[in-house]
Amino acid sequence: MSFADCRLRQHRYVPRELLMRLRIFALGASAYARPSATRCWPAASKPANATRLTPPYHHLMPTSKLPRLYFENAVGGLYEHPNGYVIFRYHPGKRKFADFQALLTHTSNLLQRNGWNRLLGDQRQMSPHTEEETAWIVANWLGGYRQRNASIYGAVLLAQDVFARLSMNQILHDARESALVYHVFDDEAKAIDWLNQIASESTGDF
Repeated sequence: MSFADCRLRQHRYVPRELLMRLRIFALGASAYARPSATRCWPAASKPANATRLTPPYHHLMPTSKLPRLYFENAVGGLYEHPNGYVIFRYHPGKRKFADFQALLTHTSNLLQRNGWNRLLGDQRQMSPHTEEETAWIVANWLGGYRQRNASIYGAVLLAQDVFARLSMNQILHDARESALVYHVFDDEAKAIDWLNQIASESTGDF
């Protein structure tokens, strides 16, 4: 019996789902504790130098509160947040245009499917947009919302790369006549606060 199984066996009245999550956590913790022998000692005879793992109930977080991965490719990851907005996180490095189009197309599909109109765009690791990408965003992606007379609210986390910021500024300048309402942030918590503040005003008119 493993050390992790020994610790979990002491909590026999824990619900099955919680027990499985505790097992996963304990297995991870045991990699750091690395006891000299994986034995299960009775409480009275447990050696003084044995490693003790505290039941990690306070570390457990309801999965319903976590963003769920919807789509991911070499360009970035797309997540559904339970509070009713999409998270778009860029990966670092160069991009293939076809992958870029695919990720943005999935973003539109996800917003429309859920009837959402709020987006958190995490560009902190993004490399600069190419001219081809910039033209496609303005003409096709934002242009599609303008044609449907649909509004979208975007909280943009600014890129760390100076040239990436400049390329995004060009897109935001060209998007002034579109249905995009955006704010730029350096702090993710403030960006999320802004999205939550406009939630009551957002009607999801896709």
